[in-house]
Amino acid sequence: MRLLGLLCLSLLPSFSQGLRSIVGEWQPLTVGDRWVYVREMRTGTPEQPRVKTREQEITNTNILLRGNCIFFPGQNYYDVSESQITADSLPDVCFPLRQGMTWGDPKKGRDLWTVAGLGKKHPDDPASVTPDSWRLEAHLASGDDNYVWFRKGVGVVAARTWHNGTYTDETLRLVRFEPGPRR
Repeated sequence: MRLLGLLCLSLLPSFSQGLRSIVGEWQPLTVGDRWVYVREMRTGTPEQPRVKTREQEITNTNILLRGNCIFFPGQNYYDVSESQITADSLPDVCFPLRQGMTWGDPKKGRDLWTVAGLGKKHPDDPASVTPDSWRLEAHLASGDDNYVWFRKGVGVVAARTWHNGTYTDETLRLVRFEPGPRR
């Protein structure tokens, strides 16, 4: 799940205070912010699924910013570092979110993300999705349907990858968000 690599905060030098303010309204940027998720992987068959569940804690210590977009290093199909971000680099998310907004380049083998709307798409989507959670969607040629829900001021509240063709359903749901100390 690409949108979750919050490991060490690192801001690009060209990132203006105005853009940081816009991004900060959407994605918490304070060092010490902490998200606790439950990750569930279902494989096998829908009638007899094998289920693996684990808790995952993520702290806000590495988000790369470029313009109004953010990159979560190590969570993409390529491992991007600050020095590797180019005009061709695919950001994880750009702000402010608005319905119909897209980014990515499917012609280069990368997924095309679309802001599809608000709230759940399917009744069994993660419980942490609220009616005010923005739903991002990407449909890959590999048969994966990817969904990420983003809540303004909290960040990623849920994610889901459903593989069509075989039974794989991976979900991530936010259990709690703990803001870091404000200075």
